[in-house]
Parts: sequence; C-alpha cells; structure tokens
Amino acid sequence: MELPSFEPPPPSPPAFADFITQLDTLHQREFEKRCEQVEFGRGETILRQSEVPDAVYIIDHGVVEVVTLTPDGRQAGSLAYLSRGDIFGELGTLLQVRRVASIVACEDVRLWRIDRDAFLSLLRRIPQFGYFLSMHLAKRFGTA
Repeated sequence: MELPSFEPPPPSPPAFADFITQLDTLHQREFEKRCEQVEFGRGETILRQSEVPDAVYIIDHGVVEVVTLTPDGRQAGSLAYLSRGDIFGELGTLLQVRRVASIVACEDVRLWRIDRDAFLSLLRRIPQFGYFLSMHLAKRFGTA
C-alpha cells in the first residue's frame, strides 16, 4: 500500500518589518517616504463596512478584528483577528470595491498606512512588494 505523499505547508510570509529590512537602502527609503504611522485606540473603527478603501494598512503593533455588521450597524459576526505583520484594505484599494466588513481595534494599535496612489506606485516600482503582498493574500485565502 502506498502512503499518501506529504507536502509541507508553504512558508509563512515575513512580517512587514522583516520584509523592509530585506530591501536595499533605496527601496527602504521609498517605503519610509510613502508610509505614515497611524494609531487607533481600543474599540475604534479603522475601516467601515460598505466604504471604498483609500489606503492599505499593515499592523505594526496590536490586534484588530474583522467584523460584519447588520444594516442598522450592530455587529453580526466576527470573521478574523489580525495582528503584527498582517495587511488589510489591499483588495478594496486595488479593485476600488466596497468593503464587506469593518476593521475594529481590539486594543491600542499602531499601523502603517499607505494611500492608494503610493500603494500602486510601490507595487510598480518594487517587485518584491508584489511578491510579499501575494504571499499574504495566498495565506489568507488558503485558510479562508
């Protein structure tokens, strides 16, 4: 009897901070120029369901929850928790489609915010960023 083959899980994508350190100095500076650090307190809504996102966020510190809302604004369900190194807002920002969920800070959070124009520019100018983003999307959809 033949045993089924074992495939090791794909490697986890690096955290954003680790990814940045792997870039050359020129690309690191480009990220520094185009990203801004923002903070939200516990319970604050970062992105709202049904809005069209205008930026991508990368968690530097803290935990956020991805939640769905009822038409009257009450929480209907919890889809996921995201933490350091996780990215959100990228699909809506790329495709310019309305969000299907809200993002709420579970605790005080510090995020890197990249506005849409800067995000698209970074994807064009730094191929490694496209690969980094692809790895995160594959991880997310592989566990969905």
